[in-house]
Amino acid sequence: MKKIGIIAAIVVLVAGLGVVGYAGVNKYIESKNPIIQIFKHVDEMNVVEVEAKSSFVYTDKFFETVANQAKSESKAEENSAYIDLLKNIVPTLMKKFNYMVKSKVVMDPKREDFGLNSTLSYRYDEDELLSIKTATDFEQLTLGVPQLLDKSFKTNIADVFENENKEVKYDIKGYVDILTKSKMPSSSMLKYMKTSKEFFDNIRIEKLGKEKIQLGENKEVQTTGYKFEFTYEELIKLLGEYAKVFKEDKESQDYIYGKADELYNHFIGNKHYEIFGISEEDAKKSYDKFMKEFKEDLEKEDFDIMKSLEERKKDMPEEQAQYLDFKNTNITYTVYLDNKKYVRKVISEVNSPMTIAKSEVTYTAIGDEVEVKPIIDTENIYDFNPTNDKEEVIKKFGEKVIDNVSKNIIGSKAVENIIADLIKHIKEDKDFENKEEIINQLTGFVENTQQTLQFYKGIINMQ
Repeated sequence: MKKIGIIAAIVVLVAGLGVVGYAGVNKYIESKNPIIQIFKHVDEMNVVEVEAKSSFVYTDKFFETVANQAKSESKAEENSAYIDLLKNIVPTLMKKFNYMVKSKVVMDPKREDFGLNSTLSYRYDEDELLSIKTATDFEQLTLGVPQLLDKSFKTNIADVFENENKEVKYDIKGYVDILTKSKMPSSSMLKYMKTSKEFFDNIRIEKLGKEKIQLGENKEVQTTGYKFEFTYEELIKLLGEYAKVFKEDKESQDYIYGKADELYNHFIGNKHYEIFGISEEDAKKSYDKFMKEFKEDLEKEDFDIMKSLEERKKDMPEEQAQYLDFKNTNITYTVYLDNKKYVRKVISEVNSPMTIAKSEVTYTAIGDEVEVKPIIDTENIYDFNPTNDKEEVIKKFGEKVIDNVSKNIIGSKAVENIIADLIKHIKEDKDFENKEEIINQLTGFVENTQQTLQFYKGIINMQ
C-alpha cells in the first residue's frame, strides 16, 4: 500500500511542520463554522496541559467472529470453555478497562521548560493496575513505574546511542529546532485551510448548550459545545484531498523538501550516521534513493484511496475484510470552546463493526496559562547508563521489583476485581463447562503467581 504510505507522510509533514501557519491564514477564511474558528489559536496549542481518559474495546461482533473461528477448528470441543469466555464473558470485562493520561507538552523552544512530561495509568474500572511516568527535555529522559519502584530512571539520551566515536553525540534538540524554526508559506497553508473548510462545512454539526468545564481543582470555565459527525470514508477522502494539494502546490513541496534537506545535512554534518553504524556514503545513498522514489511515486499517484482499499478488500478473507469497513465506521467529536474559542474539552468516539474507541480530553491549561517549571522532576531519580548499568540495576532493584509486582500489581484491587468478575460471570453462565476447575484456578491465581515470583527472587539472590 505505497499510496497509503505516501499520504501518511504528506499529512504528518504538513500537519507537523505547517500547523503554526494556520492561525496566520485563518483571517482569510470566511466561515462561521466553529470548528474552523479553532484554528485561530492552533499555534498556541504547542504549550498545553491535558487530562484524558480513553478506552478501546472490541465489539460483540469481533468476539463472535473469533469464537466462530475457534469452533471451526478440529478441536472445537476442547475449546468450548475458551469459546464461551470469548462470546459471553471477555466482552463484558473489557468494557471496564480504560486509560488515564496527564500530560504537559511544551514545544516552544523559547521556554525554559521545553519538553514533554506524561503519566499514563491503565485501570480496571476505577482501580489503577499500572502507571508509567515519562519526561524528557530532549537531552535527558526519565522513566518510572510507581508500582515497581519508588524511583524513576534517568538517562542522557546521547548515552542510548553511544558509539565508538565519543565525540559524536545524538542531538535531538537540534532536529527539533530545525522542525520548529520556520513556518510553511501562508499561500500554501491557505490551500490546506480551504480544503479543511470544504470538509467541515459539509459534515453534520450540531450546536449544544452551555457547559462549565472543570480545569483542575480550583478553576472552571464556561463553554459552548459543538457535536460533529462523519464517516471514516469521508475522513480518508479528506486525506486524499490534502495529498492532491501537496502534489499540485510547488511551494508546499519546496518547503517540505527543504526541511528534509536541512534534517539530512544536520545528520551528515554532525556525523550522526556513525551512531547507527553506517558510513556517510551509505547514508547519502539511502537518502537520495528515498527522496527519488518519493517524488516519482508522488507524480504517479491519483490518491483515490477508497478505490485502492476496496480493491485490496477483494483479495482478503472475509473475516479480515471486516476490519476495513470504512463506510460503516462512524466518527463523532464533541468539542467545547470557551469565549476565546480555545478548545477546553474534546470527546471523541469511533464506532466500527469490530471496535469502539472512546476518549475524553480536557485542556486544563493553554499557552501562558501553563506554569513554567522544570519538565523533569529531580527527586527520587536513579541515574542510569543503559550501556553499562544493566547488571547493577538487576542486583540493586531486582528483589524489590519482584516484591512490588507481587504486592502492587498481582495483589492489587484491580486484579482482585478482575478475578471476582470472571468468577461471577462463569457462575452465572449455565452453559459454561468445567466451571469448578476453572474457578479453582482463578481462586488460586494470586497465591500461585506470588509463589512463582518468589522463586525468581531466589534466582536473583543466587547471582
